[in-house]
Amino acid sequence: MSRISPDALVSAVVRVRAMDWTQKEQAADELFHAQPHVFASVLVQQQLGVSSAKMDFLVDILLICCRKNPTSSSSWRR
Repeated sequence: MSRISPDALVSAVVRVRAMDWTQKEQAADELFHAQPHVFASVLVQQQLGVSSAKMDFLVDILLICCRKNPTSSSSWRR
């Protein structure tokens, strides 16, 4: 199992923070189609009582992991 390098992590954080809602929605849609169970495991947290602020944080973490390194040979595809 590989690890995310600090440089790739910082780059992903910067890219996700720069996204507007439309871009985040598109990235979430791509992730949903590639890994629906991963995406659903985050979304179900709201039904378990997690606040909206914490949900935003979880979605950002998921997008950061998804966008960690666009040149990486690893992907979340099936």
